[in-house]
Amino acid sequence: MELIFLILVLLPTHFSQVQIESDKATETVLQIVDLSGKIVYSHKKSLSVGTNVFTMNGLNELEVGTYLVKAIVNGKPMTEKLQVQ
Repeated sequence: MELIFLILVLLPTHFSQVQIESDKATETVLQIVDLSGKIVYSHKKSLSVGTNVFTMNGLNELEVGTYLVKAIVNGKPMTEKLQVQ
């Protein structure tokens, strides 16, 4: 399965949208991880075939810095960088 990430960070509203393209219906776990490896956000989501868009709220609670957004599908992680300003 190929996953395609598109992360849109909308400030100052402090939420982010993650877009995942999936070629089959499955489940994923969306995570935001700081650079020390600490998971600061984690939610299980269902993916359908095609484009899936998820909103991650509460980014205003994150400290300024660089984070990694991960989607774990069938045990395979996909990672994209997220910069919080």
